Amino acid sequence: MTFLAILVTLSAIYMSVVLAFNRWRATPVVEAGALAPAAAPLVPAPVLVPVLVPLTLATWNVGYGGMGREADFVMDLGRQKRPERADLVDRNTAAIAERLAALDADILFLQEAARPSWNTYRRDVLGLIAARLPGYAQAFGADIDTLGVPPPFNIRIGNAILSRRPGAIERRALAN
Repeated sequence: MTFLAILVTLSAIYMSVVLAFNRWRATPVVEAGALAPAAAPLVPAPVLVPVLVPLTLATWNVGYGGMGREADFVMDLGRQKRPERADLVDRNTAAIAERLAALDADILFLQEAARPSWNTYRRDVLGLIAARLPGYAQAFGADIDTLGVPPPFNIRIGNAILSRRPGAIERRALAN
C-alpha cells in the first residue's frame, strides 16, 4: 500500500474510535448557567431519536381525463378509444384535480396521466391537474410515447409523481 492509502486508513480508524467514544461516554449534568461541580453525577449521553413526520400518500388512475360515467372504454370491453368530446376531458380533469386537492396528500402518484395527445383532444391532462395543485413539484415518465407520429395523432401517456416535499422526487428516477 502507498503512504497515502495507509494514512487514509489510519485516519478512518481514528475517526471511528473517536466517534464511538463520544457516542457512548458519560457526560456530567450541568444546570444552565452553573459551573460544573467537581463531583457532578455522571449520566449517559443523550440518545438522538429521529423525529417522525407524518407523510400522506395518495394514488389515482387519471384515465387520461376521459373516463367519466358516460365512458364505454375499449379496454373495459367497450367501444370507445377516447371520450366522445373534448369538453368531457376538461370536465373530468377538473373533477379529478378537485378530488386530489381535497385529499391534501403530501405525495400523489398518478397513473395514465396524459400530456397533449390524440386521446385527450390535445389537452395536457397532467398540466391541468398540476395547475390546480399549487406547491407541488412534478415528474413524469411516459409509458406510451408514439415518437415519430405527427400531431394530432400522437399519444403520450404515463405515470407522474407530484410532491409537496422538497427533494422527494427526482426526474431521473422515472423511466422515459
